[in-house]
Amino acid sequence: MIYILITVSLIGFCLSLLYTSKHNVYKSFADIGEFTDDALKEEAISDQIQEIPVTAKHLANHTLSAQVQPKGLLSRHERDMFNMIQGILPKGYFVQCQVSFNSFLKCGDIGVRNTFNRKSCDFLIVNDVFLPIVVVELDDRTHKYSSERDAARDALLEEAHIRTIRFAGLPQSVKEVAKLIIPLITSYEDSLLHERTMITTKIH
Repeated sequence: MIYILITVSLIGFCLSLLYTSKHNVYKSFADIGEFTDDALKEEAISDQIQEIPVTAKHLANHTLSAQVQPKGLLSRHERDMFNMIQGILPKGYFVQCQVSFNSFLKCGDIGVRNTFNRKSCDFLIVNDVFLPIVVVELDDRTHKYSSERDAARDALLEEAHIRTIRFAGLPQSVKEVAKLIIPLITSYEDSLLHERTMITTKIH
């Protein structure tokens, strides 16, 4: 009888150990599965975020919004200059600001193109079909380039038949701006008229 009790006790103890082991194994697999699921979820969320536009990314990741912020396109003096130029332009002419040279200049020579593709101008006056006419630079105290470098830029634009006007500081009046810009626009219109006349003459 005693042997039977001992045997039953041993069997019960072994079954208890077996149950505990299985429970731990299942728990381990569950933890692994949970980790895997979380990893997959995180990867999927990351993929979705990459497909969201930049503005939505800022909402999805606060660290981006803390690092990337908008800034004003023009300084106070540049805004005043923009308004002066826009105010004196004839009908059919417009002023653009902070324009890349690469946007209105082209060249088949890669070496030459590399000399201007990273440059930009303060203001660009264009006609009604957005052809570049005049570049206007405001060389105030924030201007950081040497006179030699400015001369090279001006020569490059001159080669493309685009004139450059430089103001050493914010003009005192709109008349001062008009006095320099209007003659160049008039000269441009005269040259167009001359070209059209020459073409008409050749046709006849």
